Amino acid sequence: MSRSRVGLLLAQMEYTIGQGGWFAAMHRALDGLSAVDASWSPAPGINTVWQLVNHLSFWKQVVADRMNGAPLSGGRIDNDATFGAPGDPDDEHGWQSAVQRFYGAQRALAEALSRQDDSALDEPLSGERTPLGELISGLNTHDVYHLGQIVLLRKLRGNWAGRD
Repeated sequence: MSRSRVGLLLAQMEYTIGQGGWFAAMHRALDGLSAVDASWSPAPGINTVWQLVNHLSFWKQVVADRMNGAPLSGGRIDNDATFGAPGDPDDEHGWQSAVQRFYGAQRALAEALSRQDDSALDEPLSGERTPLGELISGLNTHDVYHLGQIVLLRKLRGNWAGRD
């Protein structure tokens, strides 16, 4: 059975975020993580899990919004600013809100992509240079890159036992 290119990109998203397989999916990497652990960093200048989640949420939402017709923002986005603050170990509600924003941005991106046909993947979004298919493929790769960092942070923190 042949899968459409849109279907393949959606399957990659699901594999990375919800399903997993030979590597842990994001839902496993975030499951059971507390605000204390999400805001922990092994050294100054190393992003926390909370910051990685903020960063992933930001870019997913930007692309979803652009796919839904939102105009380009007026200025250049400072990528470092997308990580935000390291998180507050005493703010469990804030951490859970960050996780829910991540899953909401993921749903918005998947829904926007599911409304596209394969031919749309060859064209850039308005005002962009990169074809949509490459942009989404890059986001999927970006997710896996930061997912690996999250798993490593959990391992360094000592709260990943039995999860691989």
